[in-house]
Amino acid sequence: MKKLLSYTIGVCLLTLAACDEDGTNTVLKPGEDSQLTASKSEIVLTMETAAETAVVFERTDAEYGFSAAVTYTLELDKKSDNFASPRTMILDATPEVALTVTQLNDMMLAEELPGEETADVVVRIRSDVSMSVASRYSNTVELKVTPYIAEPPYLTIFQVGDAAEFGWDANAASPMFRSEADNFTYTFTGHFNAGQLKILAYQGLWAPMWGLNDSDVFFRETDADPDPGAFMVGSAGYYTFSLDILKMQFTLDSYDEASAPDYTGVNITGDFSGWALIPMANTAANPHVWTLDYTFDADVAIKLAADGWTAQWGTVGVGDKLYGTAVPAGNDDKIEIVAGSYTIIFNDLTKQFLLIPQE
Repeated sequence: MKKLLSYTIGVCLLTLAACDEDGTNTVLKPGEDSQLTASKSEIVLTMETAAETAVVFERTDAEYGFSAAVTYTLELDKKSDNFASPRTMILDATPEVALTVTQLNDMMLAEELPGEETADVVVRIRSDVSMSVASRYSNTVELKVTPYIAEPPYLTIFQVGDAAEFGWDANAASPMFRSEADNFTYTFTGHFNAGQLKILAYQGLWAPMWGLNDSDVFFRETDADPDPGAFMVGSAGYYTFSLDILKMQFTLDSYDEASAPDYTGVNITGDFSGWALIPMANTAANPHVWTLDYTFDADVAIKLAADGWTAQWGTVGVGDKLYGTAVPAGNDDKIEIVAGSYTIIFNDLTKQFLLIPQE
């Protein structure tokens, strides 16, 4: 009887028919796979529409021929991989599945698909009722999706050239500040010499690099690529130079620093120092840009203070940021820093700050 019962249960699972507790078969019914449709087949994702709906999928229920609690999972993969290692999302019971731009973009980037390039992807629904029952799959929907790059690979980028403070010395190239409003845009406000300016991705390396090809921003990805022309600063003075490495656009605008305070000293301070002031250094060429190499033995929250306590800055609330724009600080407005060694840079003209981790 035990052998007969085991055999009967096995047949039930394999045929996906319902079984009574005593192991006998009930009525055998053929099942139906879920069917999947998409609201569009070509999708261009943008950072500006990140919170909006990118695509809506609709599925039908899978029918197993017996009453069962079904789990539905959306699978997305490169068309060339054909679901060999798909991105997955477990769904609720709602037949309609809406993916936001952010959700779809994250799935695309997780598949290591390049940003700003159209890719062919496939989507389907997997249905499961038990680990003992083989998964069933819907029809496959094909999409053409263009993802955006959500985050640039560079915390900062660096200036070299006749116009830069330290000339053509790539090892001493000057950092730029990253924009909070658009993290693909890097800016520097300060004194420039007349002459050429190029931008390096890393100190000490001549590629990747940004320059000009006629009036267009040109990206030199490797040393084997052509050396671009330079951005030009016509005369010495104060400017704001901005470079958007996603849109490949730049601006160079005059900056009036005449009314800006000339601080004799800017410091970091906080509980970690017993609120003693630790001085930062500036240079004669760029007196409004302050730098300090410092090692924090534990996680800390700091403030920036100028000329004693004449002016002080932090962030709105406590936030652990490697870059941003400081504001006049109240008691709780500090910059939170994870333990480690950093080069700390602060521009008292724009109140931008940057913390570059040191290995």
